[in-house]
Amino acid sequence: MRRSFTNQSLYTSFQPTECFFFSAWANRLASIDASYGLDKLDEANTPALFWDALRIHLLARVAEFTKTGSYAYAALTVLTAGEASDHPDFLAVVRDVAKEIPRVRGDYGATGKHEAEVVISNDPTYAAARGAAFWLRTRMDWSYCEGVGDDEEDGHDGDPDSGGHTEL
Repeated sequence: MRRSFTNQSLYTSFQPTECFFFSAWANRLASIDASYGLDKLDEANTPALFWDALRIHLLARVAEFTKTGSYAYAALTVLTAGEASDHPDFLAVVRDVAKEIPRVRGDYGATGKHEAEVVISNDPTYAAARGAAFWLRTRMDWSYCEGVGDDEEDGHDGDPDSGGHTEL
């Protein structure tokens, strides 16, 4: 699960962490919401209401993803990026949401592991650019995905020609 918190918006998406070549999980669940950019904090009645609304929104995204049944057994890694993602209140919300993910996923029928690990970039402003550069580098070298998903349980067999990846 990726969360990019900027001054203008919040971007949320679900992507397998094992191999960036596989299609994104439930692409239709990726969203950009301008209601939750850090600049909107000043427009909220109180900061507490803003952060609580953001927490509820993020948990709703997890519930919606879980209800699709896609990768319901997989653990989630919560990645943060964006120039506003180092805001202490945002990080507190992310950590709180990560603690709630097992409950929400269980409530909506997820099976298996429900843990959520939070990964916070040391330099959130350029984290997305570094991630894009890494993704482009790995697109040229498929060995990054060798052995990933060989169990067929996830619908991918780790073979680049199996259809389990996205073509540019």
